[in-house]
Amino acid sequence: MECPECKGKKEIVGLFAIRSDGSGCDPCRMFPCHRCKGAGSVPDEMAEWMEAGKRLKEDRLARNMTLRQEAEARELRVSELSDMERGRVDPDNPPKPTT
Repeated sequence: MECPECKGKKEIVGLFAIRSDGSGCDPCRMFPCHRCKGAGSVPDEMAEWMEAGKRLKEDRLARNMTLRQEAEARELRVSELSDMERGRVDPDNPPKPTT
C-alpha cells in the first residue's frame, strides 16, 4: 500500500538539519521517509498494525504508564515498543524480549 506518512513521495520535510560544516541549521530539507525508508510503499498489513498500535498506546496511557515503564514491563527496548505503537511493526508479533 502507499505509505501513509509520505503519501508515496518517498521523502518528508525535516524541520531542520544541522549543516555538516557546523555553520548552523538549514530550516527545511527533504529526508527519506522514516516509515517506508524511502520506498514510497509499505506492507498492506501496516494499516492493521497502525490501528493495533494506536489501541496499545491508548491502553498504556489509560494505565498512566510511560513508554519506558511499559517497555520495561514487557521486557522490550523503548524503541521497539515505540515502533509497535506507531504501527511500524506488528504489535501482535513483537520482537523477542531483550535479556
